[in-house]
Amino acid sequence: MSPRSVARVIVRLRPLVGGKPITAHTLRHCFATHLMEAGTDIYVIRRMLGHSSIKTTAGYLHVTDKRIRSIQSPLDSLDLKEGAS
Repeated sequence: MSPRSVARVIVRLRPLVGGKPITAHTLRHCFATHLMEAGTDIYVIRRMLGHSSIKTTAGYLHVTDKRIRSIQSPLDSLDLKEGAS
């Protein structure tokens, strides 16, 4: 997709987001965040975004509340019933 085509899409999207300012970087960030929330491995996201360092990708993405709530503690899988061996 050409930069001009991306710019046209962004102009058309603005009314859909209440006129808030959006940029190509905004769309890229949202794309990466949705991938992360869907469980896509951060190394795959790094490759898709073209980052040479995982540190760049890690700084680019934020950990969402949805992602944190989806984590299950290893302690939750322990059988702690009285008398269990």
